[in-house]
Amino acid sequence: MKRTLIILTLAVIIFITGCFQENEHNKAGEIILNQIGMEGPIQNEKVAYTITDMSHLGFYGLAIKINQIERHLQADHYVINVSGTAYRLKSNPFDPSILETAVNDDKTLSAIREGKIKALDLSEKDDVIDETKERDDITLAHVIIEKEPGENGTKLYQISLEVFMSMRNAGLFVFNQDGHFLAPVYIKDSENNTYPLETFISARNVVAGSSVSEALTFLKNHPDHESFLAHVDSNRVEIEGGEIVIYSPDYKRLRDLGPEGPLEELNNVYIILDNTIVGYWTVSIVPERLPEPEKSGTGWQLVIRENEHTFRQNDYKPELYETKIPVTQAVDIETVRNAHFQKTEEILDLYETFETGGLSKYD
Repeated sequence: MKRTLIILTLAVIIFITGCFQENEHNKAGEIILNQIGMEGPIQNEKVAYTITDMSHLGFYGLAIKINQIERHLQADHYVINVSGTAYRLKSNPFDPSILETAVNDDKTLSAIREGKIKALDLSEKDDVIDETKERDDITLAHVIIEKEPGENGTKLYQISLEVFMSMRNAGLFVFNQDGHFLAPVYIKDSENNTYPLETFISARNVVAGSSVSEALTFLKNHPDHESFLAHVDSNRVEIEGGEIVIYSPDYKRLRDLGPEGPLEELNNVYIILDNTIVGYWTVSIVPERLPEPEKSGTGWQLVIRENEHTFRQNDYKPELYETKIPVTQAVDIETVRNAHFQKTEEILDLYETFETGGLSKYD
């Protein structure tokens, strides 16, 4: 009887200690990743989180089931702090029950598993890493996979890095017919340079810091840079309205031409000026900076719902071409960025002035 009481007393102490420790984490507003549940394939209903080793691309993919976090914390937005670096957890666009982020590969797997999840403090948001934010250095922007049976004359598919990981976590598209994950065969950086994956990995192996940005900068500045490039035609995979949309290789949107921003900066290809207060958006391009085959054209236009907007040479800066798009056709800047960009056989001189005084060409 005495032995039974001792065992019961120890059990109660262990239970109370466990509750106390969990309450301490809740009081602090945080929970350790490996304490929320089991690690494993995220599609397994018994699994709470998964870590995907994509360190050859510079990161570890982390996916967490939101209901496992909400057993311990309640908030609108969450971050995970890994070895002093906070990463924002974002909703998977295909499966809102999953939160995800990319953790730099300079962190260890054990550090990720011991990462502290907590509510996002808006006062600290500038200190949180968000991979969707624009950066000044060269980054890895897209991956290209090879997938059977292919379409539009190619088996290659270009996917943004963020969407690629979201698809991986949701179990969509980036798998072959047998369910095996399709690793990238090419990568594309934020300056639209495409390299075979092996070339990129080799560059990471030779640069001192081995970071993604250092490797891409090394390739860009190498005297034999042109020989490292891959010139491939690939379908483009996008998310539109939560659906996967495939664009053929020859379909280009304005945003696909290259970096957007002030044209005084030589890397930028186009800029969009918000003149909606007087009824239109102004789009300017530098034809010499366009990718091929667009660069070899003699005229260019944007198309929005069958409305054609032809670029006209600027009278004062002949290196610039510009057009104006009325707000009645583009209510926001994303619509302008997604406008279809086309070459024309020649620059047409047929323009008409719309109510705001801007110039645009119509059928």
